[in-house]
Amino acid sequence: VVSEICIRDSKSPLQNKRVHGPLVRKMRPLLRVRRQKKPIKTKTDPRHHSRIIALQFLFSRHFRAPDGTVEVVDPSVLQEFAQSSEEITEFDKELAVALVNGVSSSSAETDDIIRRYAPQWPIEQIQKVDLEILRIAIWEGFLSDTTPPKVAIDEAIEIAKEFGSDASAKFVNGVLGSLYEKKKTA
Repeated sequence: VVSEICIRDSKSPLQNKRVHGPLVRKMRPLLRVRRQKKPIKTKTDPRHHSRIIALQFLFSRHFRAPDGTVEVVDPSVLQEFAQSSEEITEFDKELAVALVNGVSSSSAETDDIIRRYAPQWPIEQIQKVDLEILRIAIWEGFLSDTTPPKVAIDEAIEIAKEFGSDASAKFVNGVLGSLYEKKKTA
């Protein structure tokens, strides 16, 4: 096996020369090292946790108030709700409250957008988790502009992978990607 690499050491007479074969092993310290990309967010990111809390709260509200009654939520309610979760220790309370209240107040508008960009899927047939993920991402990235659209889409896909079915991430990506492309060209 012939391998080919570049040398980066400025003192080396072989700088920017191709090196082949067994010499590669001897010169490992001088080899080009690629930097690993740092993840933008981590699983302990308070904003990520805020989106999860908002999703869980909105999802549970479907079963508590199926008639669509909208109540304004304050931080203490979400704090109590978050304490029931063993995995989430801290979250951005302002973002969580804004998400819950924003999604609640604009659900008709977000549902119209979902109908437009997922015409094959009536709202009633979309899984409730996927529906709430879409509502959160649409409100956060496109209606309120609290987050750049690409970040909202990425977060929605990550949360869909975590909480949805096997096809959820693809469905969410398809709907939000279509919406993003339309908004970008408009």
